[in-house]
Amino acid sequence: MRIDATELIGRLRRRELSCTELLESYLQRIRALDPTLRSFITVCEETAREAARKADGQWTRGHEPGMLHGIPIAIKDLICTAGTRATAGSKILEGFVPDEHAALWQRLEQAGALLLGKLNMYEFGWGATSENPHYGACLNPWDVTRSAGGSSGGCAAAVAADLTPVTVGSDTGGSVRVPSACCGVYGLKPTYGVVSMYGVLPMAPTLDHVGPMARSVRDLALMMNVLSGYDPRDPNSVQTNAQDYMRCLDEPVNGGSIAIGPDSFLRDTEPEIIARLLQAVDVLQQSGAALRECGPIPELQEGSYAMNVIAKSESLLFHDKWLNDSQSPYSEDVRRRMESGRKYSGLDYVSSDQVRKRLRRSMEQTFEHIDVMITPTMPVTTPLLGQSNMSAGSKSVPRHGNFNRFTNIFNLVGFPALSVPCGLSSGGLPIGIQLIAAPLQEAKLLQYARVLEQAFPVLPPPGFE
Repeated sequence: MRIDATELIGRLRRRELSCTELLESYLQRIRALDPTLRSFITVCEETAREAARKADGQWTRGHEPGMLHGIPIAIKDLICTAGTRATAGSKILEGFVPDEHAALWQRLEQAGALLLGKLNMYEFGWGATSENPHYGACLNPWDVTRSAGGSSGGCAAAVAADLTPVTVGSDTGGSVRVPSACCGVYGLKPTYGVVSMYGVLPMAPTLDHVGPMARSVRDLALMMNVLSGYDPRDPNSVQTNAQDYMRCLDEPVNGGSIAIGPDSFLRDTEPEIIARLLQAVDVLQQSGAALRECGPIPELQEGSYAMNVIAKSESLLFHDKWLNDSQSPYSEDVRRRMESGRKYSGLDYVSSDQVRKRLRRSMEQTFEHIDVMITPTMPVTTPLLGQSNMSAGSKSVPRHGNFNRFTNIFNLVGFPALSVPCGLSSGGLPIGIQLIAAPLQEAKLLQYARVLEQAFPVLPPPGFE
């Protein structure tokens, strides 16, 4: 249908469309298109049909609808949903069926959403692609020879191909933003603790975030209105004043300020991506935002190592019992990465946490003078499936560790960050630009993203219109 969720809600409320008709249109697209893309691990056909019939009945009885009443939504397959398996893209959890919803699905369901299915991902989230050996590699709808990004690649591919109007992915080092850039959609990683992680299978608890992905900024804002909020079951949940993320979307950015990320941060990036970054900056300046100097952030040089230590050390909390069993069916590369966390000592972890604190303080000082920092989301456009090296600027660099080098720092410090699709490369591949703000300033990010949306409208992948 290629209509965003906000418009679909309007059509449902005007009775131009029934919940059952809407669901069947998505199921039809999934049957026709997903055998190629492999974005789904599980499709919930029968339970979704039952939920759609119930939602239609509530309309006829004058039921007061929730914000998402009747909207079918597929989500990443590490988010627990009672009665529907949550594999985390693994063979280890192939038959795991939770008996309780994750907090975020509770919120979505209470708002009236229907569970359409669970989406493909890199095994346990431990990779920047969605080349899953157990459920098939998820392909990019812009070019099925290329990666959809990861680990939330199934989410990005499904939204781009309109197999779900919106979705929720997880992001530990860029796993919402990187696939969003690869597939030409929006992806928001909120401030750490703004969306509850309760019931989301962990990768690294002090780095894990969950956030919405969509084809429009207003859909991101709609999803944030549902997803955000304090949850006492999540020890890292933050208490904030409730806000309407849609309220300020169309307010002008004149009087605001932006800064391009530090020069050292932008090294070895494809020239086309840098050119598009500068175009995005020009659009924001023409809309009234002042361009300021970011200034150096010395701690960035230590951040990647600290991120690596913390991520690999914390992953052992969840995986140690399975890693100790040599028969546990991990992929070789996933087992190797997680086992490497054993080499770090408690001193290494504490030292890395100190780096995180120093970096967070430097970032806070930077954002005392600007509203939004702007960087590429990725240093390259999406590579070919199985491609181990990437051409970035004048250099060839390994894919591992470079796909997410613009994104993972903001997991380390917990600041909100948003990938905005900003047109296509000369090769016809999406380019994503990342906006970052101070903690709890998601509304500001959405406001600036809305300006860019009007200059760079989201395009449908050829063949998936």
